[in-house]
Amino acid sequence: MVSVELFSSAERLRLVKVLFFVPELELKVRSVARLCKVSPALVSGTIAILKKQGIISKGKVDLLHPSVRALKILLNIENLESAKLALEVRKIFKDCEGIGLYGSWANGTNTKESDLDFWIKSENENEKDMVKVRRFVKEKLGLEASVIILTKKRLEGLKEKDFVFYSMLYNCFLLWGEAI
Repeated sequence: MVSVELFSSAERLRLVKVLFFVPELELKVRSVARLCKVSPALVSGTIAILKKQGIISKGKVDLLHPSVRALKILLNIENLESAKLALEVRKIFKDCEGIGLYGSWANGTNTKESDLDFWIKSENENEKDMVKVRRFVKEKLGLEASVIILTKKRLEGLKEKDFVFYSMLYNCFLLWGEAI
C-alpha cells in the first residue's frame, strides 16, 4: 500500500509534503534532496514508489490522482490537528457548535498558496473574535483564512438563496462538533 511506504519516516513524510504541495517543483533528485534536507537515495526511492503507483508521470506529480488527493486531505487534517485549530476556535467562540472545512483544503486540491476555508457554527458574530481566529491561523499555520460564521438565520438564508454554496458547506469535512 502506497500510504504506508510514504509515511514510513519523518524524512519521507517531509519529502512527500513538498512533492504534493509544491506543484511547480522540478523533480530533479539532488535539488529536491537539498530542498527537503534528505538524502538523494530517499528522493529516488520515493519517486520510484510514486511512479509505480502512477502518481508521477512525465516528471510531474499528478495532483488530480485520487491517491494524491486522499493523502493530501489526510495531511491537511493532521496539520490542522497539530495546530489545535478546533481547540483554539472553541476557546474563542464559547458557544461553538461545530467547525467544518471546505474548499481546496477539504478536497485535497490545495497548494502552499491556498487559503484555509472553514466555517464555525455559532450565534456569536463578533468581528473581534473573527480577527482572533484569522490571526491564530496566520501565526500558527502561515495561511490566510476565510472564515464564515454560520448562525441559524444565516444557514436558513443560504439554503434558500444560495443552495449551491449551502450544499458545499453541508458536504464539508467536519473538524469538530455537529454538522450544519
